[in-house]
Amino acid sequence: MARKKGKKAEVFSPLDLEELEKTSRSLERTWDAHDGVAKVGKATFPLWKILAKLRAEELAREDLARVLEGLLPRLVPFLGSEVPLSRLASAVRDWPAPWAKKLLDALAKTPDPDISDKLLTNHRFEFRARVARLATARAALMLVRGAAGEDPRAVATIAALLDGESWPDDAWAERARKVVASIGASAFDSLAAGLLALEVQGDGAAATTLAERTIWTAGLLAKSKETLRSLAETAERDSRRGDSHAPLAQAVVRALALAPPELALPELDRLAVRVKHKVVLQAIKKAQELHAARAGTTREELLERAVPTFELDASGARVFPDGSRLAIDASGLVLLDAAGAEGPSSGKKGKQTAVSSERKRLARGVEETLSVQRALLEQAMVDERSWPPATWKESVAAHPILGHLARRVLWIVRSTGGKPISAFLSGDRIEDLHGEPIQLEGRTLSLAHPIHLSTAELERARETLVARAIVQPWKQLFRETYAQAPHEELAMRCERFRGQVVPHSKLYALAKGRGWSGFACTYDTTYEGKRTFSQGFRAHIDVGEATGSSWEDRDRQIRLGDLCFEQRDGRSWAQVSLGGVPRVVFSEACRDLDLVVGVASVGEDSAWLEWDAARRRGEGPAWPEALGRYERILAASAATRAALLARILPALGLAGRVTVEGRFARVQGELGSYRVHLGSANVHKEPQGRFVAFPRPAREIAPRVYLPDDAALDPRTAEVVARVLLLAGDALVTDPALAAQLAEA
Repeated sequence: MARKKGKKAEVFSPLDLEELEKTSRSLERTWDAHDGVAKVGKATFPLWKILAKLRAEELAREDLARVLEGLLPRLVPFLGSEVPLSRLASAVRDWPAPWAKKLLDALAKTPDPDISDKLLTNHRFEFRARVARLATARAALMLVRGAAGEDPRAVATIAALLDGESWPDDAWAERARKVVASIGASAFDSLAAGLLALEVQGDGAAATTLAERTIWTAGLLAKSKETLRSLAETAERDSRRGDSHAPLAQAVVRALALAPPELALPELDRLAVRVKHKVVLQAIKKAQELHAARAGTTREELLERAVPTFELDASGARVFPDGSRLAIDASGLVLLDAAGAEGPSSGKKGKQTAVSSERKRLARGVEETLSVQRALLEQAMVDERSWPPATWKESVAAHPILGHLARRVLWIVRSTGGKPISAFLSGDRIEDLHGEPIQLEGRTLSLAHPIHLSTAELERARETLVARAIVQPWKQLFRETYAQAPHEELAMRCERFRGQVVPHSKLYALAKGRGWSGFACTYDTTYEGKRTFSQGFRAHIDVGEATGSSWEDRDRQIRLGDLCFEQRDGRSWAQVSLGGVPRVVFSEACRDLDLVVGVASVGEDSAWLEWDAARRRGEGPAWPEALGRYERILAASAATRAALLARILPALGLAGRVTVEGRFARVQGELGSYRVHLGSANVHKEPQGRFVAFPRPAREIAPRVYLPDDAALDPRTAEVVARVLLLAGDALVTDPALAAQLAEA
């Protein structure tokens, strides 16, 4: 071949067919001479140059096609040794599909099984999805079935599943249905188990792709909610493995995008609440949007329409023919009344009629749906989502589960140019705080966030809540709020958390649970945390090491830096001043960090007992110094609980024995005086400040009283109130360990 002059780099002129045929014959002679041993020699160098320079218009020439079709089968025996698979991928990456298939046919006929295995496990073989599907399929089948893997139909099935893009489309779904039908459902189930096992064994990128496509197919063929629940549990496990991509979890989500919406959407809702992996959450949102696009509606409306009713009536109850009753009580507990369980006996042993296991599963389903929808509605409050009246009435108010939750929270009714009205849903009508009905025509509804309420509005709403004994499904009216201070409006950074030192393990776990990513603190780009909000803003905080330098160091401490915010600008983010951040976004980001720092920095009982022992020996800090420390932790939580106690103390008959002083409740019992920190629930006996260790949660032994927040969601508030009750009646405490501490002089 002649080189073009005037070029520094070596560029070949249009192909010389005679030389190419000579190269082909040389390959054939070398192969014959070495009895199939993969040794090409000098003939390979010009051959790879030729392959790499081939263009689509040249491959269309009939004379060239004739030579190449004879050349490709001769090339196969030399792959994997002097001609690596990655080199082949690089050379033919831009070939058109017909020629990719010709090379695919040649690869599938290789006499060397090791070549196929390398195609399966070599992650550098970038051309696999286009060229090597059949060879990969054959190799996978050999690994799954051993020597019995020669099954053309099974190979064709796997190859067909490998075809397609990163998201399954309608064409892929139709092809998958046909190939599975060709080998039968039972044969596919057996094959699928083996393919999934390859990924578990860690056999490379191709094995992961095979497992992914197998999961897609399982979702496509799913006919029951049990099948999809099993897939969803796989996604949960994979999202917690620590893999930044979580490929199997993403595959499950994409499979749910193919499944029937009435089965898939509840599982997507459940995963959206339980999974914290950012990449998987993005995939969940896309899958939900695909279902919505097929239904011709918005994602939010579709998800609400898909919430199962479990045949509950408008009051949230269902009565069965035998008299058993399933109901949701005012606090959100699911009760299954086995009326009829004491009914007539049957059989020789006089078995009693009992609530069937099916009804117990139904009750668990209602509980889970309540939990998921509660979390989604709370997120809707943070997202500041609004509903048109017609949609709200049909999808929320009229639904037995969503309507139950809607009656326990405060709503805001807005009209164009009008003043927002705070309202509760009572029965089937929406009322203002004075009990007057509100006309919804021409208005919108949204969940009230307390940061938007004035002090007078918030107090009036709290008063109504307590008067009606409403138990809120999440912290709404007694939620901690954080507003930008006047001096912060023009600032680019919030310094409220600067210098706070917290244990790394607690910071990582607590922040992840609140929707933050990052905080791994393993290399430079992970010494930060981020949380993205649907309003188009992102909170960002840098952190640094305080003590320790290794993830494995259990005592490692992390020092927080400044909090800043960024606004989405196309595909990038631009930092904004604190005054330009929506109030809800600022409040929620600060609430996350304050609660994380507060919880992580408050010592356990053992730490306070050590402090108390050291204080008695004259070695530890004095009680006034401990009070100073208390003033800096969980300030917002303490303030919120102070407001709550002020509301409920009169009803408990304790107004004269309990007073709220800043972040503490001072309790006067018969045996002594106590100070309860409203943020941490820690108790110290006055005046010496001796720490009181509770041997078990006070809420387990104190009388049960009304609280406006669900105790299961805010156990710390429930614990504070329970401890106040026990300390006010300290002479009546029967627990021996606690009674001994309270009686100590």
